[in-house]
Amino acid sequence: MPTKTRERSLYAPGSLVKARKDIYSIDPDGRVNVGTIGTILSGPKPGYPHHCWVHFVARDDPWWVNFAAIEPHY
Repeated sequence: MPTKTRERSLYAPGSLVKARKDIYSIDPDGRVNVGTIGTILSGPKPGYPHHCWVHFVARDDPWWVNFAAIEPHY
């Protein structure tokens, strides 16, 4: 019997994620600690197929991060 289900990527815009490990930027003070929760704002862009734009709760500005550095937050 058919059911009404929807499939959706765990890494779609609006999804909650958390940092799988400490994420560093070039800025010496720039760091997202492991376990920090964030929301994906947009997905991959041309030239960066393995990155997404994430706004972490501990940061003022969104970051481009590699999918390997984040995991779904349930």
